[in-house]
Amino acid sequence: MARFSKFNGVLTLPGVTTPQVIADTAVGEAREGLGAQIGRTVSGLARLAGKSLEQNAPRIKEVARVREQNSGTFELLKSQVKLNASMREAEAEQRQRALAGERAYSETLLARRRDAEQAMIKDLPPEMQILAGERVRQKEPDYLAHLAEQEYADDVSYYRQSAAEIFEMLAEEVRLEPEKFPEIDAFASEVVASMPIAGAQKAVLSRHAEEALASAWIEGLPLSEQIRHLKEDEDPGQTTDRGDAATNADRTRKEEGVAETASEKVALLGATQRKSLLTNAYRNLAIESLREEERIVSRLSQDPISVRQRDIQDNDLLSEFQKQKLSVERETQANEQVTRLSVANWLVSTEAGNQFEPDHQLRTDKAFALFEEGDVREDDHIRGIVNSKGIVPGSFVARVLNTGPATPNDEIGRDHETLQEIASLNERAVEFSGKTRDLQKRLNIWVALTGGSGLSPEVAARRIAHGISTEDSVAITESGAAPSRQRVLSSPTEEVVLVNLRNMLG
Repeated sequence: MARFSKFNGVLTLPGVTTPQVIADTAVGEAREGLGAQIGRTVSGLARLAGKSLEQNAPRIKEVARVREQNSGTFELLKSQVKLNASMREAEAEQRQRALAGERAYSETLLARRRDAEQAMIKDLPPEMQILAGERVRQKEPDYLAHLAEQEYADDVSYYRQSAAEIFEMLAEEVRLEPEKFPEIDAFASEVVASMPIAGAQKAVLSRHAEEALASAWIEGLPLSEQIRHLKEDEDPGQTTDRGDAATNADRTRKEEGVAETASEKVALLGATQRKSLLTNAYRNLAIESLREEERIVSRLSQDPISVRQRDIQDNDLLSEFQKQKLSVERETQANEQVTRLSVANWLVSTEAGNQFEPDHQLRTDKAFALFEEGDVREDDHIRGIVNSKGIVPGSFVARVLNTGPATPNDEIGRDHETLQEIASLNERAVEFSGKTRDLQKRLNIWVALTGGSGLSPEVAARRIAHGISTEDSVAITESGAAPSRQRVLSSPTEEVVLVNLRNMLG
């Protein structure tokens, strides 16, 4: 409400007298009215609140009860989760101990769980302990069943692992002695029967034993027999992936006792396993075939006469192509050995050799080739041939004459010293060897270099390789003139040597 006294000239307004008094009276009346209204409102609210509280008290009490109950249930569930987690760790620990041989798996874990449950119940609010105890009692049979399942599963796992180890050892025995299959198969059946496990599990282990032993029996046979037995069973109309038949009769006989025939044993294998064994047999046969061929070739190279043709033809590891190839090789090596024996006999015989006779030269060359197969030094062998037959081996003549810058100096020197030695044994043999007596000319050069001029064998060998060739010596012999090709002599000494050679050969 406006305060008129605040405006200037308020007293001059027409019809207005003592405005200040009027205004203050109005304010007071307004305040009094407002206070009365507030008082009535508060009283009404108080009456309403009291009435609402009285009406809602049961509901509020129920809400509080439910909340308290839910809180207790939550704590119970949380405790159960923690209990289950701790028991899983205890189970894992106890299973390891059981595998190591400790007994009473279920009893130990049940006792531990009961102790843990009692500790859990004590930690719960009093009003939840009875409910918790009831829930624990209800779940104990389920936990016992859980422990029994675990214990049985561990038992089955243990027996299966142990059986696999036993079957592998038995399979190795069969692999080494296939004829013992019936005896070992019966023992494996006894092992399976003694296991304290369910019949279905025993059936699985029995099948594993049969397959392991049958596979080992196949692998223990010679490769040719492996292939024969496995190929005989390759009939798609009689086999399944399980491999439960080579024939129905074979399977029936096996069910009545231990497999006896080869087809009964093969029938124990699955189709996939049979194919794998056949593939391995073919691969191993190929490997063994190559090894056998190499072995026979080695024998042929050492003593072909000791290898009989029958040994090759009756060898099951060899293919027909290999047999044919080895038979030809045997004949070749045998003929070669006969030739070598003939040459050796001729070499030690009293028959004189004739270097102008082609057959004698051929025998001499064969005799010279024999030194590679013995411990006799080459120069000693050559001296023995020349001394016995008076013929220089043709390969030695070619090696002495065909020297060049690429020929090692020590080899040139060694060959020319040998040439000089055999000339002292049989001068005629050296004189008529080679075309146009070129071996004699080379000997003259060597003697002139080492004897006449006093050069060392190494320097003389280098001079022959780089300076004086066979053609030069021929030219000197025929005309007495200097060689037609120009050369730069490496030293005054070599020039003197060349002059001496010209004088000697001219």
